[in-house]
Amino acid sequence: MIRWCKRLIPGMLLLILACSPYKELKPRPEIVSRESEYIELLNKDKFFRLKAGKKYFIKFPGIDQPDFYLALRVSHLDQIYSYLTRQFTRGKAPMVAMPDESAPTDDLLVYRLDPTVPVFYWVIDTVRQDIELDMEYRYVPIWRFKFETRSHEFRVNLTRNQIDRQVYETLGVTLTAEGVDPARELQEVRQKSEFLRSIQGELEQIEAILPAGVRNTDDPAYLDFVDLQEDLQRELAFQEDYAALMTVLLKERQSRNNAEKFVEAIPDFARLFEQQDRYPGHVIQEVDRLLGNRLVDFVPQYEQLLRRKRDAAPIDFPVEAAESLISSLRTHPEEDVATLVTFIRAYNRPASAYQEARQTLQDIREEIRKSGNWPSGTFYRQLRQRVDRLLSTLPVPSRQDFGKYGSYACVSALERAYREIKSELSRFGEKFRRAQQVVSDINRYRRAGDYRAIARALSSNRDLDFLRDQYPNVDELSLKQYQVDISRAIQQQRWAEAERNLRTLHEDRNFMNYSAIARKKNRLVQMYEDSLASAVERASRTRAEAFIQANKGNFRNVEALYNDPALQPVYELTFSSIGPNAVRARMQKIRNALHTLTHVRFPELAIETLYRDFTRDIRDNGVEKALAIVAHGREYQGNNPRIRRLIAEIDPEVPKVLNKPRDYRRIYVIPTSATQSQSNQYLFRINLQIPSEAKFPVFDVNIKLPRELAKAATATRWYEQITINGKVLKNEGRFSIIAPTKENDYICQLTPLQVRKGQDNILEVRFTSPAYKVYEISVMAQRPIIRKN
Repeated sequence: MIRWCKRLIPGMLLLILACSPYKELKPRPEIVSRESEYIELLNKDKFFRLKAGKKYFIKFPGIDQPDFYLALRVSHLDQIYSYLTRQFTRGKAPMVAMPDESAPTDDLLVYRLDPTVPVFYWVIDTVRQDIELDMEYRYVPIWRFKFETRSHEFRVNLTRNQIDRQVYETLGVTLTAEGVDPARELQEVRQKSEFLRSIQGELEQIEAILPAGVRNTDDPAYLDFVDLQEDLQRELAFQEDYAALMTVLLKERQSRNNAEKFVEAIPDFARLFEQQDRYPGHVIQEVDRLLGNRLVDFVPQYEQLLRRKRDAAPIDFPVEAAESLISSLRTHPEEDVATLVTFIRAYNRPASAYQEARQTLQDIREEIRKSGNWPSGTFYRQLRQRVDRLLSTLPVPSRQDFGKYGSYACVSALERAYREIKSELSRFGEKFRRAQQVVSDINRYRRAGDYRAIARALSSNRDLDFLRDQYPNVDELSLKQYQVDISRAIQQQRWAEAERNLRTLHEDRNFMNYSAIARKKNRLVQMYEDSLASAVERASRTRAEAFIQANKGNFRNVEALYNDPALQPVYELTFSSIGPNAVRARMQKIRNALHTLTHVRFPELAIETLYRDFTRDIRDNGVEKALAIVAHGREYQGNNPRIRRLIAEIDPEVPKVLNKPRDYRRIYVIPTSATQSQSNQYLFRINLQIPSEAKFPVFDVNIKLPRELAKAATATRWYEQITINGKVLKNEGRFSIIAPTKENDYICQLTPLQVRKGQDNILEVRFTSPAYKVYEISVMAQRPIIRKN
């Protein structure tokens, strides 16, 4: 199927191109594109013959002038379908038909020509039956075509819509105003004027496209156009004057016994007399008589209205128009009319001033509302100056200025209005004076970044409610400043300052809309309480850790290290929005953390470090390091068995466990005093835990002494006292304490030594030495050796 379509479509295109269905008609004489009357389109001296079902086209050359029509007058239009186009494709592509601007009932085809197109094509796309092409063509300016086509119609319609002059010419001569029906006359003139203005609009459209070369020439069509336009303008001007006259007569009639309607009509009455030179004298005289009589009854009627007026609003009365009317009337009205108008003018001056003052205040309120945020320092000074000027120019009402009308209620209302607006202006002036100072302070605080001061300034001037909308984000900015200040103080470890700001934030109520900001503020207080406590704990731990690292190898004055402030909190918290119990709980948490560092972390690290240094070389400050280990051991509250073993190895008060027979156990023996003397006390303890099956175990205990310590034993005994479980051991009976000698390798033997099975057996040895050092002594227990005497 697809292969068939590919073969079929090119074949169809060739067939269409080969047919060439459009035949060009070439008129003789040739078509000329210039302005002319209608020209017959001929094939030499005959008409072209069109055959049914055939298609034709004729080329019309373009014209290089704007605003031209090509008009085609064609007979038998009902037998053909045709159009004008800018591009002719002989059916190869769609052709765009130009719009026909002729009237539907004409035998004309009218096309607006584009001066940029060189050739147009009139295409006859359908011929229903064989005909002769009886046709004329014309290149014609659009203005001329439109005017020539409609000029007769325009003239007829102008004549039909003219106003009959009889009423106008007889009014005040043989016809009085009472004999005129102004409503009917006004309706007629309005209808006719409306129709004539539509004609005037069409003529103006034609005038807009008049070529410059035609204006002010003796072209017949142009002269007819000008005459028609002038006749039309004269008639419209008359109808305008006539409508104004009928309006006056109608409003005078409608306002009889109605003072308010008469007042509404005064501008129309005055306008007529201001233009009286446009009317015949008899017309003006009749209207003068009519209105002069009306003014006599008008004053008492209007005074009745004024007596009922209770407010201070300006009297809605056209004073200038009334004064103009009074001065124009030849029939002079009563003096009361002038007195009434004078009163109204005198009354309206302050009344309008008060109304304008109130409007100015309203405008100022609106100006403040639209002024945006953060007004400049001059904003309220300028407003205050405006209010002051308004106050200084405010007219003061006086009953004496109003003559006989001074007792009217509206005059009393005017005096009250003066007092009220004066008071209101004074209040606003004072508020703007204060606002000027507040804004100046705020701008200074803003430059310093002190938004809390701004919030306080606004909060203390809450009666200046207009300021609130101009600083909508000041509460947020104040909170932001608190955040910045507290965060910075915490980061820089200014703990007291951070807590002081936190307390101030908690207690601060100086916000423009506290109820809206309170929840967020309270969340911030709680957040920063936690943050401050965490920061204090973190800083305390960091400081303590640094102290521990710096002093883990320190063996001097160890007891004082545990009292160092570095192991205490860096700051003592005193505030919590929750209450004192929360403060105590936070501080206890910090102290607990420091307690662990002080009594677990510090001694563990120090004992490991000192023990490692101690055992590396006991001669290098060995006593001091050993005593430091013992001191750390007293502070240690941890449960690390290894640390406990290290302490036990050094602390002379702690018995060293001996639980393997025949194996020497080395122990370190240190002085019991922290300072050296001529005779230094030493102590070591052994807990004998040797397994034995005997019910009453007995052992030989060998104490291998350093040569330095054992040498003195030849003259005196090397020890001061030896005890087992608190019982002093002596050289008596079967029990012997064998002195250490060179021959026995400086071993002091205790034999036989009976111990308690399954219990602690504490062997304690005390001795003195002039040396102040660490001694290494080895201890071993074994079953007794049977010796011969």
